[in-house]
Amino acid sequence: MTHRGWQEACGAANLTLYLREVSSSSPSPCLTSPQRQQLGPGSFKVRQRCSHAPSLKLMDAGIRSGGRRWRRGPVWATIVLVLMVLTSFCLAILSLWHALALKHEVAELRSQAAGKRGQQQAGEPWDSQAVRGDASESVNQPLSTPTVANPGAHGEVQSSTRITAERTGKLLQPCLQMMPDRGSSAIQQDHTRTTISWHVGLRRGSALVKNENTILVREEGFYFVYSQVYYMDKTFVMGHVINRIKHNIVGSELQKVTLFRCIRAMSSDSPFNTCYTAGTVKLEVGDSVELLIPRQSANISLDGDTTFFGAIRLL
Repeated sequence: MTHRGWQEACGAANLTLYLREVSSSSPSPCLTSPQRQQLGPGSFKVRQRCSHAPSLKLMDAGIRSGGRRWRRGPVWATIVLVLMVLTSFCLAILSLWHALALKHEVAELRSQAAGKRGQQQAGEPWDSQAVRGDASESVNQPLSTPTVANPGAHGEVQSSTRITAERTGKLLQPCLQMMPDRGSSAIQQDHTRTTISWHVGLRRGSALVKNENTILVREEGFYFVYSQVYYMDKTFVMGHVINRIKHNIVGSELQKVTLFRCIRAMSSDSPFNTCYTAGTVKLEVGDSVELLIPRQSANISLDGDTTFFGAIRLL
């Protein structure tokens, strides 16, 4: 080999080493046109490296992007995990708060129930005694209370039940029940109606009093008014009405108003029948309630267990 051949071979080897260094340190290892002419057509390795340079760049970019993605993945997973942990912690605190509030309410209810139970136990003897006293009084009342009481100073009749109520201090409902007077003037008749003369059979309180043949109201309230008449008349229809006589009249109001009416069919073969009617009405102070039979003449029973008229104050 001549001296010129050795120079060309050494230049080619140096150029090859240079290309290798450039390819390892520089992103662009391909040769320029003068460098390719110096290497000549026999340099296959240089051509191969230049032809694979773009693929090497793509591989390097893919590796770098994959590394970035691999680095970003754990960051998002950590953030999601932290958020889940915080959410679970908040839910746990909220559940604990609700449990404590429920426990506090249960404790209050138990304390209230215990207090009520203690009050009931403390008042049990008095309550049971009061119940036994009311029961005994209700059982003995028909025996101890007479049907007809002694008349008072003004002709009014007072029941012994009122005296018992004043002594015991119990609140009793005022009432008044009247029965027919079996005297000579028990039935008063005129051209259009028949009036019954009454006398007091039972009275409690001062809200109701007898005024001639009517019930006079002294205390305003709601009253249960009732009546029954035992008819012994052959007239085909018998009955009676309960009227309210107002004490105060406003405008064109009627002073006498019919509250209740009772009608009963009679048989000519057996002319015996009772007629009962009752109802609740509000009465004012000074009002009167009367019972009238709208017949010129009426044949009725004067027994107190078949014919009666009364009222009870409810409120």
